[in-house]
Amino acid sequence: MSSRRRVGAVSLIAALAAGGACAHPGAPPPAAAPADPDLDGPIAEMKGIVPSRFTDGQAHAKDQALDRAWSTLKAHRDRAVPRLERELAALRASGRRDDFFSIDAACLLWELAGVEAAGPIAEALDGVDLSAHFEVIFPTFSAAAATHDPRVLPILWHALATTEKTGTIFFPEHFLKIGWPTTLDFMFDPFGPALCEHLPLGPETVRDPAVAASVLYLGYTLACASALPSIRAWARRAQGELRKEATVAVSHLGAPEDRDVLVALADSPDTETRRVGAFALYEYGDPATAPTLRKLLTDPAPAVRIEAIAGVFHLIDTDGARALIQRRKDPQIPQDEAEKIDAMIAGVARDTAVDRAALAAGDARLWQTAIAKYWKDRDAFFALRPGDRRLTRDELERALELWTQAGRLAAYPPDWTAWIETRHLLSVTTAADIPKLVAVRGSILRRHSDEALEEIGLVDRMLLVLRRRAAGAAKPNE
Repeated sequence: MSSRRRVGAVSLIAALAAGGACAHPGAPPPAAAPADPDLDGPIAEMKGIVPSRFTDGQAHAKDQALDRAWSTLKAHRDRAVPRLERELAALRASGRRDDFFSIDAACLLWELAGVEAAGPIAEALDGVDLSAHFEVIFPTFSAAAATHDPRVLPILWHALATTEKTGTIFFPEHFLKIGWPTTLDFMFDPFGPALCEHLPLGPETVRDPAVAASVLYLGYTLACASALPSIRAWARRAQGELRKEATVAVSHLGAPEDRDVLVALADSPDTETRRVGAFALYEYGDPATAPTLRKLLTDPAPAVRIEAIAGVFHLIDTDGARALIQRRKDPQIPQDEAEKIDAMIAGVARDTAVDRAALAAGDARLWQTAIAKYWKDRDAFFALRPGDRRLTRDELERALELWTQAGRLAAYPPDWTAWIETRHLLSVTTAADIPKLVAVRGSILRRHSDEALEEIGLVDRMLLVLRRRAAGAAKPNE
């Protein structure tokens, strides 16, 4: 992490945190900690660690020594808490850096005192490069969020500055490696929908690009009611990756008033903007934008054409089918585009039970049959089926409460909610239920596992449909 990015993150944290500022430069240094034979050795063991300087054998021995140090400090909790706070204050006052110690001491303070030590923990992380020991601070962020206590917010704001390079974690018991932005889900979402009240969403609030990317992601995935105007502002003002993320977020919501803005991206002289535009129109999912995607099938940039192929199939109509077949027959078509068109024709044939060879040959009558079935199935994707049991509002409320308490989509062992599937939920949920689903999502993410990621994928699908329905999307069942 560059010093510029780190300073930006700290500036945001200082602006948001109440009473969580660093020690004043003119303040007198804290008094030296009195000697304590039980604590002096363990504290010293935690200081000055630079993992890159250790051999594998030395690292293993140090891990064991640190385990013993933590155990000793935990055994003397009443004295260890003020001692750690003094050591961290002395380090800040000295102007020196010891990121590994700052992170370890902050995490140990959390284990010993929890929310009551939120202020000193937040101060300990000011200006610290979290990648120095991210695997240790990661569960602390998650545990802090799960308290739902606003006092932990100054701690959490530090995690906003994590990036693809600094925010990667490995769950060894699940052989699972995850990176940013998924790490944000685990670190922030357990706080629940109330986090939206505190999250800085506007471009005028956040100056650091890394923090902005995290805020944008959380504003969307937490379904914050105030997110869309801010996301639109980011899409207008930002550049590069940040603008791309904001544009895609806007497209996910599918609001009719954003259609012209997304369509206009196809006319940009910038190749990446056109590629993002094609991707965004796929996500937007409005058949009225199909002509724009057809135009991009012959874009000069290969990356744009590949995205356009997927978009034309996604919004398939008879004109789109003709354009794709014509493109496929072009003798100059690159191999990857030909293979993508072939694969998608095969998918349409499979899903609609129409002869693949006939579709590939451009049979207009069979394309009409396939297109009609394709859209009928998509529009009714979440519709109840004949003979389905109907979910009542009372059952919905009980199920959401149970899942939030259990931290999973079915209590373990299986209970009365086992029969409920996505279509049952979407037959009765409304936009007013979004915060409750966000609470379920955050509760699931208290489990650091691949199963949790699978479950939030289902919740995210429901949230996407509900948001698109609320926004008046032309085709909300995406």
